[in-house]
Amino acid sequence: MRASKSIGLFISLIVLLPSAAMSQTVWAGLTTYGGSSFEWTFGMDIYSDRIVQTIFSNSFQAVPGTGVDFIVLVNNRAGGSFWETVIGKPDTNEWTYDVSFLTDGNPVAVGVSCVPNSGSGTNCIYPGRGFIIKMDRNTGNIIFSKMVQDAWGYWDEWVRFFDVEGTSDGGFVVAGEVVYDGSVGDDDAIVMKFDADGNLQWYRIFGTSDAEWAMSIFEVADGNLILITPMHTYIWFGKLDSSDGSIIWQKSYQRDIYGSSKYFSWAYPTSDGGFVLADEISGGSSRDMLFVKFDSNGNVVSSFQLGTTGNGNDMGIDIVEGTDYYYFTGAIRGYDVPVVYVRKSLNIPERVRYILSGGDEQGRAIDISVTDTTEVPYVAGYTDNSAWVAGSYDGLLAADSGLLDTCYWRTAVDTYWTSVSLSPSLDFWSDYGTSGVIISNTTYYQASINTTNSVTCGILTPLQSDETYNDCRLYINIRRNLLTIKAKAWQDIHLSIYTVSGKKVLEKSYHSIPVINEKLHLKPGIYIVRVNDLKKKFVVK
Repeated sequence: MRASKSIGLFISLIVLLPSAAMSQTVWAGLTTYGGSSFEWTFGMDIYSDRIVQTIFSNSFQAVPGTGVDFIVLVNNRAGGSFWETVIGKPDTNEWTYDVSFLTDGNPVAVGVSCVPNSGSGTNCIYPGRGFIIKMDRNTGNIIFSKMVQDAWGYWDEWVRFFDVEGTSDGGFVVAGEVVYDGSVGDDDAIVMKFDADGNLQWYRIFGTSDAEWAMSIFEVADGNLILITPMHTYIWFGKLDSSDGSIIWQKSYQRDIYGSSKYFSWAYPTSDGGFVLADEISGGSSRDMLFVKFDSNGNVVSSFQLGTTGNGNDMGIDIVEGTDYYYFTGAIRGYDVPVVYVRKSLNIPERVRYILSGGDEQGRAIDISVTDTTEVPYVAGYTDNSAWVAGSYDGLLAADSGLLDTCYWRTAVDTYWTSVSLSPSLDFWSDYGTSGVIISNTTYYQASINTTNSVTCGILTPLQSDETYNDCRLYINIRRNLLTIKAKAWQDIHLSIYTVSGKKVLEKSYHSIPVINEKLHLKPGIYIVRVNDLKKKFVVK
């Protein structure tokens, strides 16, 4: 039987968001994108007023044939798209893991093209070819597309890229994995540096005789690069010379995960010259999220693990720096999309916000948008909430002001955290140099599409302490002393009615009831009804 690869690392499937200055209003809502089958957001970045997303898609294809393709769409800051395109090849799966805007404002997407295993969109047989595709920010048209394959000639070769980041010279770097011979199980990490036109400047391969892969690559203040790779039992990272990719120094720290599979995790540079990592760690009987802050020399400044009670299965996926907080995302309880607000001055979690789930919602990446008054994190992932999807799953884009609970954003109360100590490890990698892969131009087909914006919640609203939401998840109507509440997703409802003088005349709570008809017995007058965070004035004659 031929060896196969799954879309996640080993058996994992975790999905796949950078930032722009905004006016005094922000979008604090949720939008989903999909078709008749399933879509998962695997990448997001923000440049000026535009948000780019890449979505793994089983509903849309660039050309007829088997296999899944991927969607690239550029949105405004309230989730509406400027353009949408689907990209792929005939008879192959295109899995995309990351997308970033370069300094010229054009996005680059990376991933792998592979042969479907028995037609499966989430499983492949060898070989796999890494792809690098740059698009025009205004039209979505492909500017160039590159294919990377190993040069050793084994039938079970495999190259894929997990991260792409722009560099100050206008070019970009990519990081991922290369497998020369899958039967040996020796995956190595690969890093490649390109100029803005896609010309290769250098590449290098790092690793040991075991399996390694590279998850994050980014430029730091001195112009050199940090490569960071969270493995199963340790975290390895190295500082690379930006001129040729050679190792300046390397370090590693011990850390065990829960179970046999390893989910994705990414790192991000910080303004003090260091970097932060979103990762996972064993929580005993489940997974916990792991936060680590490093200084510019790779020393651990602070680290903690955060989990939820009960089911657990919490994991860190991505992280970004704001003015006062690090914003940290991933998955909590295995299916909810969180945003952890980590106070920078203390490096401790201050609160956890999450998207109320109807099923399997998982975050991948995060970024912030800065207004005149506050910062708002954007998070992307996917959902199978039946009230929010067009098919089985849809890609998800959401923004949270962090001030009020709504029917889709909540403040988590079942979380706990504790400081952890990471010990230095003896795991060091070899520099295997610059041989082993072939880079070539290739053709990827694309077609314009129109994904279904199956629901758009939230409005552009002033960020004030008395912030209110027009929440499309709830419908309220009062007619002739009959109050009707319709919830478009299963949720808890809290109902209060007041006179205009502030006297409470009714208070009730309902648990997961989609339609509520409440007979009111009120004297003539003016009243205010409050349903969760929605307020409405009505008159009884």
